[in-house]
Amino acid sequence: GGRVAAVKFSPDSTLLACAGADRGVRVFANVDGRFAPTATCAGHSTTVVALDWTEDSRILRSVCANHEMLHWSAPSGKPFKGDVRDFNWHTHNSPVGFPVMGVWEEGKAGPRHINSVDRSSARGHMVAGDDT
Repeated sequence: GGRVAAVKFSPDSTLLACAGADRGVRVFANVDGRFAPTATCAGHSTTVVALDWTEDSRILRSVCANHEMLHWSAPSGKPFKGDVRDFNWHTHNSPVGFPVMGVWEEGKAGPRHINSVDRSSARGHMVAGDDT
C-alpha cells in the first residue's frame, strides 16, 4: 500500500516495476496484457522515487528519497550484489550516480533539492527538476 511514486516497464515489456511510499518495489509479469505479481523487493529506508532497468531487462535499480541506490535481479526480486558499473542502462531516472554528477552543485548535494532527472534515449542530454 501507499502512494506510488515511480513506475517503469522493462525494455522488453515483459515486466513492470512499481514503487513508492511503502519503501518497497513490486515487480509484475506482463502475461498477455495482465499483470501478475512476481516479486517484492524490500530494503529502502524511505519512499522509492526512481526506477531504471538494464537494456537486457535483467537488473532493476531503485533509488529512495535518501539517495540509497539498490539493485535487484529480475524477475526474482532478489538483491543483486554484483558490480553494475559497466551495465548498459535503458533509462537513467536516478537523481544519483555517475551519469548525473553534473546536476549537483560542486562539493555538495544542495542547496536545491533535485527531484527528478531523465536522460535522453540517445544519451546526449540530461534534464533535472529541482525545488527552485
